[in-house]
Amino acid sequence: MLKFHDKIIQIFHMRALKSINANPKLRLIVAIIFIIILWMFSGLLKSSKKVEPAEISKEVHIKSMQSTGGIKTKYVVFTATAFANDSVDLITQITGRVVKKFVSDGARLKTGDKIIQIDNPALAERVDQMKDAVKSAKLRYESSIELKMKQLGSQLDVENAKTALNAAEADLAAAQIALGNSFIIAPFDGVIDSIFVQEGDMLSNMGSGQSLIGKFINMKSVVVKAYASQKEREEIQNSNEAVIINDNGQTSDAKITLISSSADQHNGTFLIKAVSNNSISLVDGESVKLKVKVGDVQAHNVPVSTLIIDKDGDLAVKAIDENKSIKEYKTIIIDEDDKGVWITGLPEKCEVILAGQSYSN
Repeated sequence: MLKFHDKIIQIFHMRALKSINANPKLRLIVAIIFIIILWMFSGLLKSSKKVEPAEISKEVHIKSMQSTGGIKTKYVVFTATAFANDSVDLITQITGRVVKKFVSDGARLKTGDKIIQIDNPALAERVDQMKDAVKSAKLRYESSIELKMKQLGSQLDVENAKTALNAAEADLAAAQIALGNSFIIAPFDGVIDSIFVQEGDMLSNMGSGQSLIGKFINMKSVVVKAYASQKEREEIQNSNEAVIINDNGQTSDAKITLISSSADQHNGTFLIKAVSNNSISLVDGESVKLKVKVGDVQAHNVPVSTLIIDKDGDLAVKAIDENKSIKEYKTIIIDEDDKGVWITGLPEKCEVILAGQSYSN
């Protein structure tokens, strides 16, 4: 037989079940409470084993290379432009009309190549006249000699005839030169930079009215112009040797002819000029590099990957010295090649850090 309080509980449960079954909202509340209890109970059954955090490796791999400095020529490199070192204005020597134009602006010519032809019929006439005058003067001279030999003439007559013959021959030579000037030719190997006349133009050689035919430039020698900052000027001010490099990597030795002592009022830079024999066939206006030699220094050849920017914004390199200490060295690039860059500022022997510089403090 159940005890009295057990019966009371049983009666309560039965009434509660009837109430829950009769009230849908109450059923929903009971269901939610039941789910919450199950969720809490499931947490108690989980393993209480402590999960250790994964072990993180603190090992950092730093790549480095042994480097020994050597003597290297230091250059300061500028972007520059090459120009013809010499130019000639072509001026007509005769009066006449342009009947033929053989070349156009920018043509490369050899010495003696024709540029234009000027027609002047009077010149050919003048040559024919001078030829006749020479023949007549020669006959008079020969006649004066015969008369003197027959004692029918004097020595003075012979000398006067000789003078007349010389004058006639000089006039003929001048007329032939003038006729030859009907062709304007290249005075040397170079480039006809500009031609200012066209076929049909009338040209003159009268005093200040001489006609300017064109501008001819000599590319056997070039002048290279660059601009330096105040700091760069101070570094190269005692330099006189340089190298010119074109886009194909070809080089030509050059001599510094000017390092300006006054700055350009607009940009504050200083003009540099260097002259070369143009052994690499530069053209007028071509962009080149000008490497100015400033002396020999100790330098290391390292890959570009070694370079970093220090806290001052300057180029630097981290290296391990002979005492196994990591140090940061300010550096300057003085040259470059296929293997990397040549830099100054490092000890003669050191272990240059190639990668992992940020972990090598």
